[in-house]
Amino acid sequence: SRQWNEFFNYTSSLVHPHESCDCYRNWPRRFQYSEHVENRYYIDDERNIKIIFIGKFGRNPTHGHWTPDLIQASPQPLNFTTRPYAWTHPSYSDLIREYVQPFEPDYFILNEGHWPDHTLKDPAVVQEIRDTLNGTGITGIYRTTSSRHDDMEFGQHDAHVCSMMDYCWNVSWTKELPKNASNFVDYVHLHAEPNIGMVQQLLDILHDIRKNPK
Repeated sequence: SRQWNEFFNYTSSLVHPHESCDCYRNWPRRFQYSEHVENRYYIDDERNIKIIFIGKFGRNPTHGHWTPDLIQASPQPLNFTTRPYAWTHPSYSDLIREYVQPFEPDYFILNEGHWPDHTLKDPAVVQEIRDTLNGTGITGIYRTTSSRHDDMEFGQHDAHVCSMMDYCWNVSWTKELPKNASNFVDYVHLHAEPNIGMVQQLLDILHDIRKNPK
């Protein structure tokens, strides 16, 4: 929709020219997971920084239009159309092994947000992710589920997944935030200040990992 296109365009422009946004959402007119994509690639070769965000929506496969070779070769224009995908991966392990690994990342950070139906509730899936990370040499970091304005609980799986990853990014402190418009954009999404707090917490974790690697 036009509203989402403007959002994708604006947020990418803030980090231009380093971010490419493979983004499309035809909503609120309709919202079909098979058509929805939001993958962001921040690549700054001068500073040796790559930050890749792959949108995974519950049990639905991850997919996108750009291969690792293509997006690392040159920035791509904003994608506001849906067309045949260049890649699709039904599971976390396939995604890590086939798509994430070619970027040669140090860390793989995962969280399922507030999607009610997802695979991280299954211990066998979490074990498969652990085994795949071991096989690729990528450090796994799990981010716990942030609080909601309506206090509904979606993080029953957090403790187990944290125990299976190399590091836990625990944002349970968001449950102590006052439930008001200063902290929440809506009943699910946090405002800028709490998000800045979470990012600073992640940077502290990464700093500690660098100083004291396991």
